[in-house]
Amino acid sequence: MKLSTRIALSVTVVMPLLVLAAGLLVLGLVSRDLRQQQDARLQDRASAVLPDVRALLAADRNGRPKAEQNQHRKVLGDVLDAGIRVRGANGATVLEGGPQPDAAVRLPDRTPQGPVTVRAKGHAWRVLSVPVTGGAAGNLWIYTAASSTDPQVAAVRRRVLLVALLAAPVSGLLAYGLAGRATASVRRLQPAGRRARPGGGGRRLRRYPREHRRGGRTVRGHRPAPHPLRRAGGTDRAGPGDRPVLLLRGLARAAYATDEHADGPGRARRPPRPLPR
Repeated sequence: MKLSTRIALSVTVVMPLLVLAAGLLVLGLVSRDLRQQQDARLQDRASAVLPDVRALLAADRNGRPKAEQNQHRKVLGDVLDAGIRVRGANGATVLEGGPQPDAAVRLPDRTPQGPVTVRAKGHAWRVLSVPVTGGAAGNLWIYTAASSTDPQVAAVRRRVLLVALLAAPVSGLLAYGLAGRATASVRRLQPAGRRARPGGGGRRLRRYPREHRRGGRTVRGHRPAPHPLRRAGGTDRAGPGDRPVLLLRGLARAAYATDEHADGPGRARRPPRPLPR
């Protein structure tokens, strides 16, 4: 498998996972923001209906049924689609309207930190409890189903999945194109590498000799190694740093001469050794 193909497959697998991870983070943030908005609406509606609830409890305490009915309509109109329950100081339910949890569900008496979640029989409710003070005391509960934000959360979830599905082929194609351009030089070197590899089934690369100048004429072959005493200026003059080399050359010449004279007239001459440079 080509390197560009492996890179494209890796990106195709990794990119949707990254999108899903980011989508889960965004989904959690969206859910929290929607819950905060839901709680803010409950608190605003509680503040709006609290004066009418006081008037309702006062009419109930004083035994004025006509005024009590008028306050009923006003309170139910103010809470809109939220549920409401009002109880007097004696614990009797004075008003109940809107979507209601099961009657057996115990509502919290106080929620000083804001709305809380109450679960019962597979349903969740955000409940806000507000004490009613004054001449006619009592308690006010306003609640709404926690699942009211589910359609918005589901819409965000669908969009995250759609983006992840689109990111897989798009990122794979882009990665394949970019990786192909980035690895073009590597592909061009692969045939030469197979030929140069010993035992790799291919031939070694041939070394072609170069042409160079020697003694005023052009010589085809590999350039000889530079003289150990030849400097950049072209002179063979020895400097202070070349004394160890000169000493070694002198010892080598002396050993060569001694070995040549030790053969004698009646013994065969040894083949001459190459003089070290």
